[in-house]
Amino acid sequence: MILSIPLVPPSLNGYARMHWAARTRLLDEWRETIWALWREAGSPRYERVDVRVIIYFARARRRDQDNYTATAYKLILDSLKNHLVPDDTPDHVAMHPVTWQTDSQRPRTEVVITPSS
Repeated sequence: MILSIPLVPPSLNGYARMHWAARTRLLDEWRETIWALWREAGSPRYERVDVRVIIYFARARRRDQDNYTATAYKLILDSLKNHLVPDDTPDHVAMHPVTWQTDSQRPRTEVVITPSS
């Protein structure tokens, strides 16, 4: 299953500097968007999944991979726990480093979810 989220996460540095209310609004926006996409996909539930994230940025430039890996997974997995999987722990989710590409016409975040055993 692929969830194509029309949002791009902030870097960990940007996320950490946000006011708590702005972080809450950001998480709410991601949750609502992801829940809608999950429902459109038929509301699947799994015990364990393999998750890969590809971020499509509007502009090509150097970025720190671990900053985006941390923030992207925080926003995505907090939204999917108790829906797609029972929890966002390593017992239920295998994560891979975030990769990225450039798409100036349609910046987005794609989440590739594969059931695993």
